[in-house]
Amino acid sequence: MSLPEFNFHSPSHTDELFRLLQEFGPSARVMSGGTDLLIALDGGRVHYKHLISLKEIAVLNGLDYDSSTGLTISANTVLADVAAFAPALEHYACLVDSIEELATVQVRHKASVVGNICNASPAADTATPLMALGARAVIIGPGLKREISVEELITGPGKTCLAEYEIVQRIIVPPPGEHQRSLFLKHSPRSRVDIAATSACISLCIQDGVFAEVSIFLGSVAPRPMRAKQAEAVLKGKQPDPDLLQRAAATAGEECSPISDLRASEEHKRHMVGVLIFRGLEQLAVQT
Repeated sequence: MSLPEFNFHSPSHTDELFRLLQEFGPSARVMSGGTDLLIALDGGRVHYKHLISLKEIAVLNGLDYDSSTGLTISANTVLADVAAFAPALEHYACLVDSIEELATVQVRHKASVVGNICNASPAADTATPLMALGARAVIIGPGLKREISVEELITGPGKTCLAEYEIVQRIIVPPPGEHQRSLFLKHSPRSRVDIAATSACISLCIQDGVFAEVSIFLGSVAPRPMRAKQAEAVLKGKQPDPDLLQRAAATAGEECSPISDLRASEEHKRHMVGVLIFRGLEQLAVQT
């Protein structure tokens, strides 16, 4: 199947972008890298008469880090640039790990982080790290600007809370806490670049020998990336030991809601959630 015909637009300012969106309405779709969108068009899963590129809009470009405000990832920033960015490597290991597990080298040099989030897949690799790290999305539209958590942004499979004519301008990841440590783990039966059958991100802080802060997010096991609140509660305020970690891992497997699909059965996904969480907690608990 070949790509259907469409009109391509490349505005240079957000005012022009919003004018085009208002003019063309539901027949238009914005794109940055377009790696998922073009495949969906080619497969006939979506239909748009107008594609509007964000690449020439300067305010949507840039990658920056400030010790007081954190990491800023603009809408057009590609995955590979974040993974190679020195402050990201130093302060946001789980996010870099998720990118290195995502698709192929070619895709990582084309696809954007914001696009990966706005695609709103339950298996989006960068979603769980951004959520676990407390990232926020800055949203703009005609005459408006607002900010919400990345956790709030994704509302279901392929769905976000973006209103008509709104786009995500950038994502801001707060600076890590003094004792914060994190990691991302993924299980893909066929290969490491395949879509995850299950994934998990853990961000935590151990102070005075106990879990002072814990944030656990799971991918591919619910209609959207989900927070394992019950597993977090098992750990909070307690000293790490193998029995505690196993209990938290089992709790995470119980509280998720996976479905059987071509990648794994529901039972296998629940089992692998437990395996990933135990493995991740064990690694983080022994870090100095």
